[in-house]
Amino acid sequence: MGLLKEVIRLVVRNDEESLAELRRRHRMHELKGNWAGAKECHVANLGDWLCVWQVSDNLAIFLRTGTPDEIFR
Repeated sequence: MGLLKEVIRLVVRNDEESLAELRRRHRMHELKGNWAGAKECHVANLGDWLCVWQVSDNLAIFLRTGTPDEIFR
């Protein structure tokens, strides 16, 4: 759970440095299609463990965490 907490801290911090770290270490990117407006990253770069969230009015709303099959099916 500590690995997910680290990702959450970076998302909530939402500054240039934390976003750069999310992109570099966790492969953060914006989603498309039905998930347009949401962002996704790999938790601790552990392959199949993802975290999906949206930012609205400076508030991070965490939507799902799990494998791609659990999230997108």
